[in-house]
Amino acid sequence: MYSSVQNKIYFQNQEDAGKQLLDHLPVRLMQKEQWIMVALSNNSLTLLTTMNKTLKLKYDRLFIEPIFAPSNDECEIAMVSEADDIVIHEKLIDSFNIQKDYIYGEAHRRHEDNILSDVYHMRKGESFVDLKDKHILLVDLGTETGLSVMTSIKTILNLGAKNVSIAFPVISKDIYDELLVISDNVYSLHVLENYITAYFYYNK
Repeated sequence: MYSSVQNKIYFQNQEDAGKQLLDHLPVRLMQKEQWIMVALSNNSLTLLTTMNKTLKLKYDRLFIEPIFAPSNDECEIAMVSEADDIVIHEKLIDSFNIQKDYIYGEAHRRHEDNILSDVYHMRKGESFVDLKDKHILLVDLGTETGLSVMTSIKTILNLGAKNVSIAFPVISKDIYDELLVISDNVYSLHVLENYITAYFYYNK
């Protein structure tokens, strides 16, 4: 749903967002085809588990780490997933004249230092859920740049998924339009022209 009102709280909390989002999902089809749900952040696990009280599907958490510009630790220029897939913001690295060797080095460091530790603590040595020939639904509260979800799509497809859909309660229109091209479906309650940040639209 496209929303013209930009600056307002849409959800009381993640549970509220999850219940509302369920009404926009093909619930019976998902259950029949046994889709797999994948959370893209720890902060979205409550959203996912709220939805899964109704859906009762398999789910997992995919770990992704941002790579920041050398001179700006708030500017995301790339992302790396736990499967070592990397997506680069080409316009930004060209603008800042950042070498790709820097990105690959940082990706390796963040994978070794952060992702592997997170994977161990979350799964205790178990492998990521089998995605071969499965329908996948990626779930998160929202996305600031789109890099995280694009990296996730790349990893999910490389792991053999049949197709990938997205479920974000709120999303920017620019990223929504991009995801429509590279995913099978994008389910969102509010598509905003002037998106701020996901947490802005939640009361708590």
